[in-house]
Amino acid sequence: MASRRGIGQNRRAIPGPAIPPSETRHWKPAMPIPPPAPGLPLALLLAAASPPTLQTCPVPVAEAVETAEAGACMIKHCASPMPDLSVCRCIGGSPPQAPTAAYTVRRGTGERHWSVTLDDRIPDQMGAMDVALADLSGTGTPSLVIAELAAVSNGVGIHSWTLTILEAQPPFRTLATAETVEYGPGTLARRPDGETGCDLLIVTPEDVCRTGETAGVVLSGQWMRLRADGLRPLGSRPRPSNRYVDAADLSDDRGQPAVWFSAPGPGRICPAGSR
Repeated sequence: MASRRGIGQNRRAIPGPAIPPSETRHWKPAMPIPPPAPGLPLALLLAAASPPTLQTCPVPVAEAVETAEAGACMIKHCASPMPDLSVCRCIGGSPPQAPTAAYTVRRGTGERHWSVTLDDRIPDQMGAMDVALADLSGTGTPSLVIAELAAVSNGVGIHSWTLTILEAQPPFRTLATAETVEYGPGTLARRPDGETGCDLLIVTPEDVCRTGETAGVVLSGQWMRLRADGLRPLGSRPRPSNRYVDAADLSDDRGQPAVWFSAPGPGRICPAGSR
């Protein structure tokens, strides 16, 4: 059992990130096939060309961008994974009132509004937000997945994200919520059986590793699927092997779970000499 050393300690509010220009993209798996080389056995070529064990689900994902806003909003971010669908977050409130994050989802003529208190989070340091459309139930009905960067830990720099899953049609009922770290391509993963839909990979930090001048973290993954009563562990899909990730690879807000959990090799525990 991993000791979970140093995890969740000395967490800091994230600095205000530079939000990239608005874009709607698809996370698509990239698997280059190596060119033939003289003298290489066919078995090696086939092994090198085989698909990774974890492939990103090709779904529309929109990064939220900051928009100019007058009035109650100190900061406003919006994302549109489809032309007729938008999600906006308005950060507002001033002392003595607690700051709040107010959300608006619109599709066609339907919309939903709700707000949450930010508690100890700093309003002008709210992090990145992505909005995706993904079928997490395997029924052919996509859900709205709102991913928000909540915090970055001191030291190694582990990125904590909150996920809010809604119906993609009015009244946009909340279906589930979850927390994960190092959200990014591979969090929404292609199903290995080829059936419709995506599986959700929840990533957890198991152990922080420090070896003199270097540091990193061991990550574990758990497959989830959306059921009528919320997100539930997916026992039919084996959990990916734990992976050690160097702190140098955690510099971006978004992680690379599709790459990390597909990588071959024994990097599943802290390197020798870690403390």
